[in-house]
Order: sequence, then structure tokens, then C-alpha cells
Amino acid sequence: MTKFTKVLLGAFLGAMLVASSSSAAMTWSRSLKQGSKGADVKNLQVFLNMCADTKVAVSGAGSPGMETTYFGPATKAAVIKWQTLRGVSPQSGLFGPLSRAKAADLQASSNVCGGGIVTPPVSGPVSVALSQDNPASGSIVAGQATADLMHVTFSGSGTVNSVTLQRSGVSDQNTLSNVYLYDGVTRLTDGYTFNTNGTITINNLNLAVNGSRTISVKGDVAYGVSGAGYGYDITTSLVGFTAGTSVNSVNIKGNQMFIAGGASLATANLTGVNTAAGGPGSTTTTVNAGTSSYTVWRAGLQANTRTLWLKAANFRITGSAPSDALSNVGLYLDGVKVGNNAMMTMTNGSNYLSFDMSGAPVQLTTGSHTVEVRADIVKGASFNFIVSLQQASDLMVYDPQVGVNLA
Repeated sequence: MTKFTKVLLGAFLGAMLVASSSSAAMTWSRSLKQGSKGADVKNLQVFLNMCADTKVAVSGAGSPGMETTYFGPATKAAVIKWQTLRGVSPQSGLFGPLSRAKAADLQASSNVCGGGIVTPPVSGPVSVALSQDNPASGSIVAGQATADLMHVTFSGSGTVNSVTLQRSGVSDQNTLSNVYLYDGVTRLTDGYTFNTNGTITINNLNLAVNGSRTISVKGDVAYGVSGAGYGYDITTSLVGFTAGTSVNSVNIKGNQMFIAGGASLATANLTGVNTAAGGPGSTTTTVNAGTSSYTVWRAGLQANTRTLWLKAANFRITGSAPSDALSNVGLYLDGVKVGNNAMMTMTNGSNYLSFDMSGAPVQLTTGSHTVEVRADIVKGASFNFIVSLQQASDLMVYDPQVGVNLA
């Protein structure tokens, strides 16, 4: 797949298309779906009818010259067919930001139909666009962990090596204490901070793209931002990325996020990290290969103010032991296993044990709890390993009343 050299943000810039019967350009300023009504729906039908393979109808209402202002089942089916033929994913029938951006590129290429799938102007194998699930403008909270700032989707086939982010708004380099890239609930990078020029370049990503891959930009919001946090706002943009030997300048802008005070947030604190065999203060323990359900990490967790939710956890594993020395790695709360076994992921060249409970979060009632990681030791004689929690946000604890993750 080829790369966009121009990105149009459908969230605020309408696609411009030339109708077959007129030199006037058509403009879409909103997303269209089944049930939508208006002149822009008629423009969409005119656009679809420009190509024989995406006509809304061959006769009657919706056919060429008889376009209507109502988005019905026939229009949805035509949009799905257009998305399939023109390489827009997902093929949902929603004429949203990705579809409008694609339509704009087709017009710019002067090849609206192209006899099948039409590709945009090229300069590399990987393209990027604002994701359809990009978070809407809203409030983030001082003291919040992993605030959801922006989603982008890379498409094509290749490896993204680096990305450059730009900060704007009434904020400074200290507003976000850490900025991360995530794939779902899996953290892909260590925490970064914006420099005094308002940019971050994250290198050594080794992010494989085969088809499409959506990446989230998340940030820990510092306490004490503008006093209690009122009066600040931040907007995050993707302004560049490298894929293979291709260096790409883009301008993909997320939505504006307003920072609210964090006085109403609950808190969660870790205490007394140690292993079962070594006990408090121990730095080294010995375990035989073949040992089952061995505790490789343990800590106390104090939940305050109200019941919280544990949604995910990521633990780094380092040392000379092979990456498959541990198996059946489980997360335990107060001695009871929660969620599924860990998945082994890679972040900045290190292996991580990643637990995802976001589909069924685990309740943390107020008071003290014990969190453990247990594993079967299956190999690695004469080698060593260390399991550690690297970032506060790696234990994803959620305050359901306020609706944010806690640092």
C-alpha cells in the first residue's frame, strides 16, 4: 500500500469533490450515516454515482440524476462497496473522517473512479490518518494517569521506526509528566516529556504494520497544573514519522483537552514490594526449574476513598534467562487469580508481561490488598531474571466515579 503525502482531517475539513455534471466542488462538513438527511447526502449520492461500480441505484430514487437528500439502505450499501473498492477500512457504511479524507485524495489525483481501488499520491509504503475512534474533545484531570489524547491509524506494510509529536494550547512541557504510545492496553514506549519547543521524538519503535494498526497517545497529567489545574488545555498532534528509509512530514491534529482540578480523585498506593521466597529486603532468591506457581513479584496495594477498578498491568522482565523461561504467568489479588494469563510483549527492546482485564475490570474495595505475579519456572538453570513495575501507569487502576485512570 502507498503512503499519503497529504492528510486531510475529516473531523474539521470537508472533502472536496467535482460532480460529473458541474465544475462546482462538493463539500462534506460532517460524517454521514444511514438516517442522515440533507443536501450533503445528495452530494454523496452524486459522488457515488460518478462511478459505475459504486452507483446507489441504476433507476429510480438514488440513481444518476435522481439523487435524494435521504441516506437509506441503498446509500449505505453503495458506501460499503465504495469503501471496499477504494481500500477504506473498516467497511462500515459510515461516511466518516477516513472516507472523507480518501474522497479528497481521489479528487486531488484526478482519478475518482480509477477502474477499481484507487491509491493516493505515493512516497512510501506506510500512511497514517486520524483514527475514527479518536477521543472527542473533553476534560482530563490533574493527577490522572494515561489520559487518552489521540488515536492514529497506520496503514500499509512496513515498520514505523519513529514518531514526532507536537504540543499546543495553554500548557507547557511540564503539563504532562509522561507521554506514552499504547496499542490497546499494552504500553509500547517508556514515558517521554515534551521539550521546551513543544515536541517529542520517540525513536526505536520497531512498530510492525501489516494492513492497519491503531496507536493511542496517552499522558500522565501532572498535579498542580495552574494551581488546581483549571485554565489549561492541551492539543496533541502527530507531525512526523519514519517508516523504513522514508521520512514523512504530516499534520494530524487530535482534539483539544481541557484540564480540570484533581481534588476529587481517589488514590491508590503501592507498598512493600518483595518476593515470597526472599521476604522484605531480599534482593536475590534461588528457585529450581520445574517449580510451579512461584511468586515472582508481590506488593501491597492500598485503595482509598472508594472502590476502584484494576483494568490492566504491565511488568518488565529482564535478566539472562530466556524469554520463555516462565509460563502460565498469572496475576493474583489477595491470593485469587484474576483475568487471563499474561501475554509476552516487547517495549523499547524489553520483554513485558501484559495483563488485560479491561473487558471485565477487577474491583478494588477500599483498604489494603496484596497483588502478586505467579509463574511456572520451566527452564533457565544457572540464569537469572527480574520482574519489575517500571511506571506508575503500568498498574492501570481506574476511578469509576470520575472516569479516569489513577497515577
